[in-house]
Amino acid sequence: MKRIIFSSAALTAFGLLGMPTWAQSAQPPAATAATRDNGAFDRARKAYRDGDLATARTEMEKAILAMPEDGDTNAWLGFVLVKSSDYAKAIPYLEKALTKKPDSPETMTNLGNALLLKPERATDDTDRAITLFEKVAEKRPDSAEAQFNLGFACARKKDFARAAIAYRKSADLKPNDGQTFINLGIALQNLGRLDQAAQAMRSGIANNTGDKAAHAALGSIEVQRRNYAGAVPVLETARKLDPNNYGILVNLAFAYSNTNRSAEGATVYGVAADLAAGGAEGAPAGDVTARYNQGVLLAKTGNTEGALSAYEKVLALNPRYLDALLNAGYLHFNKGSFAEAGTRFRAATELDATSHVAWLNLGTTCLKQQDTNGAITAWQKAVALDPSDYDSRDYLASALQSQGREDEALKVYTEMAQLKPSEATPQLAIGGAYMRTNNLEAAFKAFQTAIKADPSSAQAHNNLGVVYERRGMLNDAMVSYKKALQLNPQHAEAKANLARFGKLGDTPTPKLVPMTKPAAKPAKKVGGG
Repeated sequence: MKRIIFSSAALTAFGLLGMPTWAQSAQPPAATAATRDNGAFDRARKAYRDGDLATARTEMEKAILAMPEDGDTNAWLGFVLVKSSDYAKAIPYLEKALTKKPDSPETMTNLGNALLLKPERATDDTDRAITLFEKVAEKRPDSAEAQFNLGFACARKKDFARAAIAYRKSADLKPNDGQTFINLGIALQNLGRLDQAAQAMRSGIANNTGDKAAHAALGSIEVQRRNYAGAVPVLETARKLDPNNYGILVNLAFAYSNTNRSAEGATVYGVAADLAAGGAEGAPAGDVTARYNQGVLLAKTGNTEGALSAYEKVLALNPRYLDALLNAGYLHFNKGSFAEAGTRFRAATELDATSHVAWLNLGTTCLKQQDTNGAITAWQKAVALDPSDYDSRDYLASALQSQGREDEALKVYTEMAQLKPSEATPQLAIGGAYMRTNNLEAAFKAFQTAIKADPSSAQAHNNLGVVYERRGMLNDAMVSYKKALQLNPQHAEAKANLARFGKLGDTPTPKLVPMTKPAAKPAKKVGGG
């Protein structure tokens, strides 16, 4: 039986866009005389300095009622609202403040952050934020924060090239800031510059060792780089920091599977699958990929029952998962549960009538159940689906021949000979057909081709001897029969043919001895997993 080629285990590579540290000026723009006389404004600033954000907001809202057009008050209230994560409400106050003082870097920074972080952000909001951060960076070329915020805004727009440039400038200005390197790594990852991304991410982690998202992102980068050995320890650390993170678990399991740690990979895939089944945050709803991959790795370790259990769980949730049907069928076949295997393969053909593997394996399963007609029908489907497949034709031709359907078998053998002109099996069958029509020259060539392809074929040497005998070339016939017996002392036809010559080589009466029909080939395995 052909072995199912397992689908690759799922790769979940994901990036992390770090949240920026927005401008939080300890000294807002200088207050006007009118502002200084406003008690609520002063109380709000004091509350903020004392860490009481709620009071700061309440008092600044009182101040804005008294001085709705004052630039400083609008700037401060907008700032406090941004700090309170009330981004949409902060925007109009910051806009008004900017009309009063259009060159204020603090107000531009706070407005840019509010535009980026507000709910239901539009493309125009991101564009405006980029423009604001560009102005801040121009005014403050030595500000790492300004470059960081510009990089963040560009990344939000998926302009990772510009984001990487800004993050790199920020990192040059502030080389010990881990978050900058982490975000730089993510931008580089999205640009496909994986080696640089890994280097940046490792620099970020060195300055921010407890950042679970950074470890997760570095792990996904190493997986993308196919540096699975390097990915494993990073992802193991990420798992310790965040044990129920679906993405980390899937990437770790995949890295295990590619470092010959299939049992561990299967266990971790199982944990991820349980999280997905339980609707854990971050796990794709209804996704069964982790469970399927658990089955793949369990099968690889020889745990057939465990693998079957995993595949059946997949099919319970998604009966139309083709690979799970095929792999479950294959495992049932190996167990000798041919009825179960047939059920899975038949379901696979109903799900995808163009699946060559499904029809091929269904045919082999039917043959194991003594259903030769069912096998022939399935193999005919497989042959029709793949004009270049030799093995399906080999199975089909042998089955047709076993039913005495010589002409149909010959047609298939002829196709096989065209696909592999030097293969012995089709030449043996074609030679036999020519013998039946007394075309000795064509039969002679076919049997010679068979011997050239497989010099150890006793059947080919015996059949060539029959041709020699029919042509009156008795000494050559004896040589061929002896060669057949030398290769296979138990070859009945060669024994019978040679016996007719007598011990002293008496001249026999030429007689065509029926040739052994090619036996049905045992099932072959292809692929891995």
